[in-house]
Amino acid sequence: MANLNYFIGKPNGYDMQDAVFVVALLTSAGTVSVTSGCNSQFFDAKADLNIFQVNMGIGNNRSL
Repeated sequence: MANLNYFIGKPNGYDMQDAVFVVALLTSAGTVSVTSGCNSQFFDAKADLNIFQVNMGIGNNRSL
């Protein structure tokens, strides 16, 4: 239940992760590139549903 009093207790969403999540649905294996600010990672992905996570950075987000 939502905490309607914003001055008492923890606000809604306080436990969210500072991360970018990417879902890639691929028909053949490949490499997925995810960039958030200055954080860049490359993932080997299989031909299927793939889920990746990168720590959120300050700046633009991009996935290829």
